[in-house]
Amino acid sequence: MAKRKIAEKDFLESELPQTRRSQFFDIIKNNYGLLFKVGLILLGILILSIVKGFFADYLNILTLGAIKNGNLQEIEGRYWIRIIYVVSNGIDLILYPFIFVMLGGVLRVFLQLCYEEGVLFSYLFKKGIKDNWLHFMIMGFFTALFKLGMNALTAYFGFNFYSIATLVFFLAVYIPIVIIFLYYSVIYRSKLFYSLRNSSYVYIKSLLPSIGFTIVLLALPVLLEFFLTGLFIKQFIYIVTVVTLLPLVILGGFLLNLEMFDRFINVTEYQELLRKGLYISGEELEKIIDRGNKIIDRRGLYEDSFIYLKEVVRKFDIKGNNITALQYKKDNVFEVIIDKEKHYLLIKDINSKSDELTKQLVLVKTNDGSDSYFNEEKNQRFYLYSYAK
Repeated sequence: MAKRKIAEKDFLESELPQTRRSQFFDIIKNNYGLLFKVGLILLGILILSIVKGFFADYLNILTLGAIKNGNLQEIEGRYWIRIIYVVSNGIDLILYPFIFVMLGGVLRVFLQLCYEEGVLFSYLFKKGIKDNWLHFMIMGFFTALFKLGMNALTAYFGFNFYSIATLVFFLAVYIPIVIIFLYYSVIYRSKLFYSLRNSSYVYIKSLLPSIGFTIVLLALPVLLEFFLTGLFIKQFIYIVTVVTLLPLVILGGFLLNLEMFDRFINVTEYQELLRKGLYISGEELEKIIDRGNKIIDRRGLYEDSFIYLKEVVRKFDIKGNNITALQYKKDNVFEVIIDKEKHYLLIKDINSKSDELTKQLVLVKTNDGSDSYFNEEKNQRFYLYSYAK
């Protein structure tokens, strides 16, 4: 029978890391085996993309060789290089949605690590995919489509003002917002439009950190693409990087985004998530919450962050299908306790603007597949817009 090491004393909350930076090294120290496992899974997710890149580079080398040997005219050779370039990016229309969907599972595992909670790897990986597959697939497809259009523009017209402006927008605006969106989506569940708007808001409020992380994430692939010509050595370095460094970069990005979400979202909307996974004294937490409440009182919840439309908010305690409702704030977040876990619902009463308490609500499905709550006694329907997972 295998021996298990027993802790000499119970774990204390005060032993948690106090900053996201110290948490980064703490997670590496205590979970290096898990991080290596994630690296292998990332390699499995990205292997088709790596193979595609290998063959695209190989075909380019053959084409350039044919031009050099005089077997192919330079104009015709350059034409085929552009075709290879565009076709390679076109294949991403299939690969990117798959990669993004799988990343949902990886990010869900990292969320559990950052919250300093137990990791049931297989369960969390599947849950991350199940909860986010549609939004991630859509973002993957449009990211590949944007990249295809941008590269086609560059391939056929060269580096002119429009192609350079498109490239700058793609790298400095679009990609950072997509990155924030991916991290955001595994923490909060909301409609695609609201998730994108929230992600754009966080990007605007934290411009330099968002762009800086994007540079870190893309630095090595760009360097390998433009400065390393050896075909096999390039792919080997790609593989080693994916397994060893990419998990650390994703982890660092998650901790960075948690810091930004605390500052710009949780402080007013999800205060129970403030600095989750870190040690924070009751006095310090109270100061942060008071600061958030002052923002709410001074500017009105969501008016500062333009995250959601204003509606009526009530506080619910759900037990089965019976919901006891209390008036909370005249905005659009419902605090809900389901199975002892807190959730937040963003619900719009489409039949009544009254603040009257609603007591019997039943969870139903609407025609478009979204959740809603239906009051059978009063014939009122409350649409579910958003809730924290």
